[in-house]
Amino acid sequence: MKILRRYILREHAGPFIAALGVLTGLMLLNQLARRFSDLVGKGLPWYVIGEVFALSFPFILAMVVPMAVLVAVLYSFSRLTGDNEVTAFKAGGVSLLRLMLPVLFYATILAGGMVWFNNTILPESNHALRKLLTDIGRKRPTFELRERVVNEVVPSKLFLQAARIDRMRSVLWDMIIFDLGRPNVQRTIYADSGYMAFNEGQTDLYLTLFDGSMHEIDMQNPGTDQRTYYAKQVIRVPEVSNELERGQSGDWRGDREMSIAMMRTEVAEQRQRFLASRDSLESLLASLRPIRALPDTLPDEPVRAHTDSAAADRRRPAVDALRARATTDSTAADSTAAGRRAATEATTVSQRDSATTGQSEARGTVQVEDMRRRYRRPRTSEWPPAGDATAFASQIRSVPGPSKSAMA
Repeated sequence: MKILRRYILREHAGPFIAALGVLTGLMLLNQLARRFSDLVGKGLPWYVIGEVFALSFPFILAMVVPMAVLVAVLYSFSRLTGDNEVTAFKAGGVSLLRLMLPVLFYATILAGGMVWFNNTILPESNHALRKLLTDIGRKRPTFELRERVVNEVVPSKLFLQAARIDRMRSVLWDMIIFDLGRPNVQRTIYADSGYMAFNEGQTDLYLTLFDGSMHEIDMQNPGTDQRTYYAKQVIRVPEVSNELERGQSGDWRGDREMSIAMMRTEVAEQRQRFLASRDSLESLLASLRPIRALPDTLPDEPVRAHTDSAAADRRRPAVDALRARATTDSTAADSTAAGRRAATEATTVSQRDSATTGQSEARGTVQVEDMRRRYRRPRTSEWPPAGDATAFASQIRSVPGPSKSAMA
């Protein structure tokens, strides 16, 4: 079986290496075509261009390895089937699963290695490549200019727009230059054509303009407009370097430049920012509410007014006396008029007290339900922290007592 395993792996090794080399070459040519305009004509040394392609190789390798495995498997098993070798293996008692086990074993090892490669080496190479390309892009302003777009040559001071740009010769046509370097003076320069060049120290930019005009407006005196026409003019723009400065692009990372641990850390930080923002918003909304509820819970029994209980306490002795008198009179005389009047008065007072108490309880229940509706906790937020607003409201607002007509 060792001979069979070696034979199967040898059949896959050749197509895998061939597919890996061909696909890698095609991807490198694609990268060369994409980066050609950013690299050629900027005076870059050969080792910088080599570094660009070397840093592009991990990204290319991560893409072509799965494709090379697919090509190798399809080619190898198609060849074994076409030569009737699979049929011979089955006739010899070798199952198709046993033929695939060596391939599956080494494919698992390769997959684990690619996971480690994509999580460790690939993010760092992508980060280094992005920084290098950003530094190269800042080296020469001509290659950063875009046609028919207002380009910023000097931050907040000099802007340039050109209808057509020849990047190889640094020649521009139909140019408009907006010079905001002088305070209170707005200068606009028009030119039919021009070209860019640097001094020997590669620090200052010289713009040579042909067949144009210059318009200057004093912002303190807008009525004055000075126009100058020229056939050739040279404009010097200082502090525009043409040297490659490394490490000026910052250390931030994109999603393709992070490992799994970095992504988890970033997710945790973003979650903390979200929770802090949510807490701040909830605190702001809580501070805008006019009344804050106390944490006491709402009692089960309706709240009764103190005046109702006090009035009932004051009437209770008279009612008891009338009832005692009615009882005594009824026992002394079976059907005397005094006994009937006392019993009638006691019954009337009791009914009146019961009606007054029922009205007070109903009125208190209605007011409690109204407070429940007004100060009910919203479902969409967690305010108030605990309890209901009724306990707090009952301390500062009392329920009115019974009317005078009811007490009469």
